[in-house]
Amino acid sequence: MAVASIGVAAHISAASAGGKRYLQAISEEERSSIENGIWLCANHAILIDRDDSRYTIEALKEIKQRHEEWCKSEVRGMLRDDALPEADLFAIGPENVFVGDLAGIEEGCWSFQTRHNVIGGIEAFASFIDGFAQCWEYDRYVITNALGDGRVLAGAPSLFRNSEGYLIRCPVEQRFQRIRADRLPTDLDFSGGDLSIKNGDIATVSGLDALPQKIELGLGIRKGEMLFNRGFGARLAEYYELFRGSVWLERLFKLEVVRLAAIPYPDRLAGAHTPLQCVDRVLNVTAAAERDRKVPISVELEVHGLGRWQHDLAVDIG
Repeated sequence: MAVASIGVAAHISAASAGGKRYLQAISEEERSSIENGIWLCANHAILIDRDDSRYTIEALKEIKQRHEEWCKSEVRGMLRDDALPEADLFAIGPENVFVGDLAGIEEGCWSFQTRHNVIGGIEAFASFIDGFAQCWEYDRYVITNALGDGRVLAGAPSLFRNSEGYLIRCPVEQRFQRIRADRLPTDLDFSGGDLSIKNGDIATVSGLDALPQKIELGLGIRKGEMLFNRGFGARLAEYYELFRGSVWLERLFKLEVVRLAAIPYPDRLAGAHTPLQCVDRVLNVTAAAERDRKVPISVELEVHGLGRWQHDLAVDIG
């Protein structure tokens, strides 16, 4: 599928000697940190590199700070007690993440009002619509933090301009069936970080005993890590590298857990299944400060056959 990407991750001080605003005095760690990065549209990325006398390091840091403060105020506004409860992130496919409101739920259709985009943009989304027929089936989905749930798209979304921005209508399939937590299939026991041995045999877990491991493996396997299932896995480490220190990180983490809970992976051998298998709804996801290239996160989930369930784990982002 053709995708028009309008976002560019740029360095404030150049990554290498000879680049714009290069500072020899800063360390390699400072050079690659989020504090030395700024997210721009393609047009402005070209503009600031053509005019480094106007767009100095100090000027770019001020622009970045003003924009981050604006983003924080937007998020705070969305989460006020009197704000619409649906206002949050939603995603349509892997490259289109928006801030918006859940505008409507009908049989076979979810609708959203966009406020602004976090990943991608209207041009990229138009390309997604145009290329929907050629899109890989696992990338045909809509997920929303407001509901903590998602659906497989039954057809290409529709986009309409209105006075508030854009209204998106998504034809959706029926909700994919989860399994009860007490019926999780038998798996090898990796609870100690490696294969466990019990009474001289390789240990196994199943049912409720397998639940913590199921969640940890589901969130811990990175997308692209599995040799024969390159599309399988989570994007938490990717989001961390792109958005650490931003107001969006925890909300993107929640959105990714929603995807893993709600969207079935088309496994040709085992059959289609959601990676987390028994999670009905994602209620909350919080992240703590990184420690030794691991990010502690806490997930609060609605688990099929069990109810509310909370679990703490650490995601490797090394």
